[in-house]
Amino acid sequence: MNMKKTIAAISLLALLPLSVSYADSGLVLTWKNKAGYWFACGPVQCLATGYDSEREAINLVHNDRRHDLRAIHDYRDCGRYVVSEIESYDFSSEKVERLSKCD
Repeated sequence: MNMKKTIAAISLLALLPLSVSYADSGLVLTWKNKAGYWFACGPVQCLATGYDSEREAINLVHNDRRHDLRAIHDYRDCGRYVVSEIESYDFSSEKVERLSKCD
């Protein structure tokens, strides 16, 4: 019985860093319009102009020096990425979702 409690405690501790890292994380969403241009919305800004590559659009909506970028998955017709180290003046994930053109 003691071994089961130890395993359960270790399992819970293993999940702890994930919950802490998401506490200050933000969101980047990317999408392509009908003309084939890439748009993005992230913690720094949302693009009003399309770009030739997704990478180029992503680079404009988050700060490489401050935000670590990690792909989550495609969400509907959009790329979805988590970024770290979000500050109070950055766009929240809710605002990014609201301002993006992801359907």
